[in-house]
Amino acid sequence: QPDPVTAQPARVEFRVVELMNRLLDVTPDTLDAEIDAVLATLGQTYGFARTFLFRYAPATGYTNTHEWVAPGVKPLKPVMQGGPQVVRPAWHQAFLAGQTVAIPDRNALPKDSPEYRFLAENGVHSTLMVPLCDGNRFFALIGFDCGRTDRTWQQDVVFLLTSVGRAILSVLLRDKAASAEAASRSHLQATLQALPDLVIEISPSGEIVACPGDKLP
Repeated sequence: QPDPVTAQPARVEFRVVELMNRLLDVTPDTLDAEIDAVLATLGQTYGFARTFLFRYAPATGYTNTHEWVAPGVKPLKPVMQGGPQVVRPAWHQAFLAGQTVAIPDRNALPKDSPEYRFLAENGVHSTLMVPLCDGNRFFALIGFDCGRTDRTWQQDVVFLLTSVGRAILSVLLRDKAASAEAASRSHLQATLQALPDLVIEISPSGEIVACPGDKLP
């Protein structure tokens, strides 16, 4: 079976550019649906078994927020909802350091490692996982699983998939900033609305001469 990536490289690159342009128009209301659509397109274009996105925070660990699976592949998202414990330490340390993890063949891993056991238990022969970092802070993870035993992670493929991941990171950070700004604006508005109830007028002798009626001592 020919590899869909190497068979039509120009077409694949065109699809990736389309996806990145699509992400430019994402709004908070369409964010989740657009990320799902991007993961689905990447999975179908490259012939992956599973594509996924995790958010990461030290206090809550890894949370699988988005996932696409090929027909017949078992979804993992329901059981990948975090916890602060680190269960696959080799990968975790690589992500914290901003390093991509590319495993062409799980059999190259030590058989007693938690990373090998995880891949074997879920029928994954090969995987690529790209940490998405905000400066030095590990913020999210995009990944691509393959059930085939002959997958190779060529440099140009890794570059294109990493580029899409960074575009998704930009969208996530933009949404986070917008949410923080909205929360700050709401807090400021509530404070301003409460000011009339907080203002009192005091005479030179220290007596209250003006205060909202229901606030008088």
